[in-house]
Amino acid sequence: MEKVSEMILAVTGDLLQVPDSQEEMQAHLELVKNAWNMSLYSEKKRKGTLKRFIESQRPCVPSIEELKGLEWEFRRIMKQKD
Repeated sequence: MEKVSEMILAVTGDLLQVPDSQEEMQAHLELVKNAWNMSLYSEKKRKGTLKRFIESQRPCVPSIEELKGLEWEFRRIMKQKD
């Protein structure tokens, strides 16, 4: 079995390659951590939790397209982890 850190790196894709600052890297790591933890829930609980999380991010994300991108990234990480 792989180490958890190796599995997390495997599901991040390019997210950890693109940050230009320490703040951006921290935000990407938080995203991966949250998606990883959500992937541990049952499918029903996962959907509700993701929906609530995305809604909570609405004030922080500048556009609907970026909000949809955030949701897509969460779903991609959770699918990859599964």
